[in-house]
Amino acid sequence: MAKDKPCADAIALWSADICRREEMPGEGRARVFTVDGRRIAVFRVEGLFYAVDDFCSHAQSSLAEDGHRCGLFVECGLHRARFSLESGKVMRGPTRKNLRSYDLAIGSMVTATERDALPAGR
Repeated sequence: MAKDKPCADAIALWSADICRREEMPGEGRARVFTVDGRRIAVFRVEGLFYAVDDFCSHAQSSLAEDGHRCGLFVECGLHRARFSLESGKVMRGPTRKNLRSYDLAIGSMVTATERDALPAGR
């Protein structure tokens, strides 16, 4: 019987500690953490945390600092592109490029792990 081997084409997803637990944003707020050259926006909505790339994929405007959150969506303050906080999916253009989204593991440190990317426009 053949043993399971890692797939040669498997891609390791990015993962890193982004902050200490006490640095996480308060309810209804957002905060940016920069790690390994990535700006990750963490939003707290109804006690849950959501993490996506901070910059709008259209015009490099900060979603955490200049965007407007409405429920589980964030809208770019520059050209009103709208993204899902749950998946990073584009909900309204002008962009078609989804944001990277991250799972958060919260202990004394908060670790962000990139999720599998969604195809553009999906």
